[in-house]
Amino acid sequence: MAVEDTLLALSSLVAFAMLWAAGANDVANALGTSVGSKALTFQRAIVVGAIFELLGASLVGGGVESTIESDIISVNDFGSPRRFAIGMFAAIAATFLWVTVATIAALPVSTTHAIIGSVIGFAIAEGRGRFLQGQNIGLTAASWIVSPLLGGLIAFGIYLMLKHLVLKPTSRLRRAELSLPYLFALNLATDAVFVVAGGPDLLRPRTDSPEQALGQIYVPIFVGTFVVAGLAGRFWLLGWIRRHRHDNDEELLLPLSAPDGGRTTIASRQQQHTGDATNSYGPCEAYFAPLTVASACTVAFAHGGNDVANALGPLSVVINFWRNHLDSHLSLPFWVNFLGGVAIVAGLTTYGQRVMETVGSGITRLSFSKAFAAQFGASVSILTATVLGLPISTTAVLRRPWARCH
Repeated sequence: MAVEDTLLALSSLVAFAMLWAAGANDVANALGTSVGSKALTFQRAIVVGAIFELLGASLVGGGVESTIESDIISVNDFGSPRRFAIGMFAAIAATFLWVTVATIAALPVSTTHAIIGSVIGFAIAEGRGRFLQGQNIGLTAASWIVSPLLGGLIAFGIYLMLKHLVLKPTSRLRRAELSLPYLFALNLATDAVFVVAGGPDLLRPRTDSPEQALGQIYVPIFVGTFVVAGLAGRFWLLGWIRRHRHDNDEELLLPLSAPDGGRTTIASRQQQHTGDATNSYGPCEAYFAPLTVASACTVAFAHGGNDVANALGPLSVVINFWRNHLDSHLSLPFWVNFLGGVAIVAGLTTYGQRVMETVGSGITRLSFSKAFAAQFGASVSILTATVLGLPISTTAVLRRPWARCH
């Protein structure tokens, strides 16, 4: 077997193993807020993660790969194409080992930080540190600061609005009921815009200017999705909640399985979890449980779209070397991103509970409304970075919105 074939086989194996480790660590990190707030059990978080990580990796997973592949250091500056490909393999392997060790220790870490650091490390070890593209590295590093701040500001703004317009006034049950369809629609409409903006070439707008794309593509998509999702929230989601209400209008009953085999409610489980009725604003918080689940779907979608590139970006370098086209950018086919999503889901399913329990146990007083605001802010920030081609840390982005809402 030729060196190129051996390197491709090993790199593919380690890349998908790294994505398995990312699923066990980063996805558990991403969904820990929902599990910690008790909106999702671990088993349901697995289902949410599986579906939406796959969708994110498949639909918007290609935008960040070129940054890790060539924007940190270029093969043209590196010298030897073979050494460059071997270095990318070493970066994947190092990241896999670190994230795996962290996962075994139940430590939430950033796969993005690990892979970027590994690529920089092998370039310095090869004596090519002077060729590192400082401007691009600086832009990526700046996004690690700006993205958490953006997510935190969005989360803070949404929660502040909910606190003063929905949760604080009198008749807040009625206000929560009225706001539910709009917030549900906002979540889905935001997803739709980012799918078109950062998705496959088939979905991306072909316009002469960003302003034209905004007016002719993005705004109509947002408005159309908002209207359809709002109607679905009004007649389906709200109807479902009403059907599960207690005869007493002061308590919403959303049936869930209790540990003893009986039935419990989201409202009661939230109160048991927080231990503070003022923190959860009473039964009003139960209206935000479906929104917390919906925003968890968005976070999983955003994570799949951004973090799948951490392994597939370096892998594309090795594939190019195998094809003798290392001087050109390779757009990986849809099925490779899809398989990357499968590897992430496998990691979440087989080993994600340890990290998810670690993250969730730290969220001891996070109500549904706070969890929704934190997750929505984080997802918008992550998706924005994905569309711009910036690899960012899901871990860091999620921590800032949580802190803003705490």
